Amino acid sequence: MINYKPMTMRKVFVISIVMMISATLYSQGILGFGERKIKKLEVKEDGFKIEMNFSPVIDEIENNGILYKISPLSPDEPNSKFIYESLLNGQLSYSGFQSSRHSYFQKKQKRKRKREKSDFDFFLEGAFFLVDRGMIDNKEFDELSKQILYHFDFETADEKYSIDRLIVANPYYVYEKYLSLFKLEITNPTNRVFLFDKQIFIQSGNTALRPLSNDVIVDLLQNSNLINLYKLLTLERHNLNDIIVVPPRAKVEKYFAAVPIDFKNSTLEISFVGIENRFQWNIEKEEVKIDELFTYFEFYIDRSYPGFISYGDVELEFMFLSDNPNSIYLGDSELFIGELDLSKQFNILSLSLQGDELYFGKSENINGNEYLEKNMTRRKPIPISLKKIEGLEKKVKN
Repeated sequence: MINYKPMTMRKVFVISIVMMISATLYSQGILGFGERKIKKLEVKEDGFKIEMNFSPVIDEIENNGILYKISPLSPDEPNSKFIYESLLNGQLSYSGFQSSRHSYFQKKQKRKRKREKSDFDFFLEGAFFLVDRGMIDNKEFDELSKQILYHFDFETADEKYSIDRLIVANPYYVYEKYLSLFKLEITNPTNRVFLFDKQIFIQSGNTALRPLSNDVIVDLLQNSNLINLYKLLTLERHNLNDIIVVPPRAKVEKYFAAVPIDFKNSTLEISFVGIENRFQWNIEKEEVKIDELFTYFEFYIDRSYPGFISYGDVELEFMFLSDNPNSIYLGDSELFIGELDLSKQFNILSLSLQGDELYFGKSENINGNEYLEKNMTRRKPIPISLKKIEGLEKKVKN
């Protein structure tokens, strides 16, 4: 026979409170395995976008056996070329590294004299460990090391990754704007040296412009505090001078720039004084006014660590998206996916510090639709499982 004792009101009250708290934690996902109601937000985008395309009518001219070709360029296009040339050296044997094995292992020797590595050293060592073992690719390593550097040394990171680095050797960027840029190719198929000394005029509508000389560009760079040796050397190598010497059976390329052109007219013409034919392009200019509302679904990320329970808080974490569509954004523990892009796949990567141990996790081929139950108006957590990186220790053994 079962001996039944009725519960007191106090016990009923305590049990009810516990059940209410558990249900709340479960529904909000705080326990790490619950579902939440679907959450949407709207983001307004307001601005404009301009795209131009130049269709050549006449972009090549032959005169007295000499061939000329002109191409309008996006002025940021030569950035990588100019940066590479800035590393050139007059020595017959030289090298240059943004990161090198020598400097990395020098730092490791210094760290051996410390009893404990700094968080910066430990995270950076973890990033090298992951890429060396193929756990992340080079692109993911670049993004991870960039986040680490920005967190611990913002000034160095900003110097390395900002637009100042991209235009460090490009003299055609002044006052936070690019100049209009063109490339001139002169081919001399003859057996004699050819001297080019023609005046050039750029015409769009009622506006006629001359190419800017080296001196004018230098003045613009000085006035905008952007002058440096790299840009001066780029001008010397590439900018169109008053006279160009073209050797026999050779081709020479030069750039020339003008103040930013409005391109209101549908055609662009460039002429050489003394040559009857003109270069001509039709301009297709698309100007779009942006005034749009975008709807995003908010998801949340559920981290799991073997051996202990995490409630979402970590000491320090670097999390980012790989193969990321432009319409997906990452917060601290939230993920925002555009309504029209719920089927796009992406990866989530995380490197985190728990105590004296580094943990790494990667969730691959995620798409938002798999974590939505639209008919039930629920959303499931997006899981990422992190494991300790074996072989890395924060404390250095003597």
